[in-house]
Amino acid sequence: NVDAVVYFCASVMPLLRRKVQSLRLRIVGSEPTPEVLALGCADVEVVGFVKSTTPYLQSSDISVAPLRFGGGIKGKIGEALAHGVPVITTAFGVEGFGFERGKHVLVAETPEAFVSAILQLSRDPDLYDAVRGAGWNFINDRYSVQAVSRLLPPLLMRLAEMRSKRIAPWRRAGIFFRHYLDKYVLWRFAQ
Repeated sequence: NVDAVVYFCASVMPLLRRKVQSLRLRIVGSEPTPEVLALGCADVEVVGFVKSTTPYLQSSDISVAPLRFGGGIKGKIGEALAHGVPVITTAFGVEGFGFERGKHVLVAETPEAFVSAILQLSRDPDLYDAVRGAGWNFINDRYSVQAVSRLLPPLLMRLAEMRSKRIAPWRRAGIFFRHYLDKYVLWRFAQ
């Protein structure tokens, strides 16, 4: 997310540099834009595309996701938590998960709040362990292969028991047309 990393580097990193002596931000993601590449410096590494994020997550202390817009579940947040890395994000980042703020993840909306959350996790080992463990347990209990495999059979059974409805061709065409309009045309005027 270009906006998120540019915002973080421009607004949070200067404040963080004043408080923390040794600091390293790694930006991992495919095809970094020229704007993102320009962020690279002594304490900001623009990694770009990687086959696996696992080595980067395993060698990280904290994951930040300073998302300022978007919706739905964010894979990068779930992935970090699944690797046992505590996450600091925004209200947009927690959307769709059902996290308890301050327990599973820390939420920050301003540069000062991001700095405060990073310092709290860095300096308080008990808080770090609590957020790390709660986040990992949350993801493991709801999104792991084992959790999904428990939920899938009952869902498939319910689907198999449902009777299919026949939809008249004219009704099917109306549904398709409305979907096409919503997806490709009307969304442009929604804002």
